[in-house]
Amino acid sequence: MTTTGILRWETPRHCTTLDDLIQAGLLLVGTILTCRRNGRVARAVVVFDGLYVEGWGLYRHPSPAAKDATGAGSSNGWADWRLPDNRPLDDLREQYEH
Repeated sequence: MTTTGILRWETPRHCTTLDDLIQAGLLLVGTILTCRRNGRVARAVVVFDGLYVEGWGLYRHPSPAAKDATGAGSSNGWADWRLPDNRPLDDLREQYEH
């Protein structure tokens, strides 16, 4: 008997957190991120506990932060939040994972 497909207990493609990036020194506390969606511009500052989004509060994960701050039905915060040089936050996650 043979099996095919992905084993369900394998590690997901991305399991990196904001805290991982901060601890590795790739994402510095105090960095200002921007997110533009649905005609809105949101700003967040990187803090030790995650992202502090102006007008919304503290978030541990980038996607809910982007969703709430821009009023989007859903959001990939790793792609939507931009670093000061306009690269997506996901660039740092990819750097960390490789």
